[in-house]
Amino acid sequence: MTLNNADLGITHSWNASITSSRTGGAAVSKIKNCFSVRGYGLVGTSGVGLIYSTDPCETKAGSYHAMSKNASYSGVLVYSTIQSSGTFYTAGGSFTLTS
Repeated sequence: MTLNNADLGITHSWNASITSSRTGGAAVSKIKNCFSVRGYGLVGTSGVGLIYSTDPCETKAGSYHAMSKNASYSGVLVYSTIQSSGTFYTAGGSFTLTS
């Protein structure tokens, strides 16, 4: 019998929030907020690998956008990462801030 991460019943949750706003300078027509979430854990007998991955994004018109997301997944987690970014769209182009 082979067990996979979902069979182990170990549940992990993540929750992230980002607020992007622009004041002054060029007018912003819309903002796109994104998260990049990765979970790395035990994979079979081969060691550590990617066991969870998601990239939720939302785009809103205007110069202010607040976004919150959460989810859960099962597996034997070793470490996880969450990166956020906000992309601002103006008449002259766009720029992205990442954390």
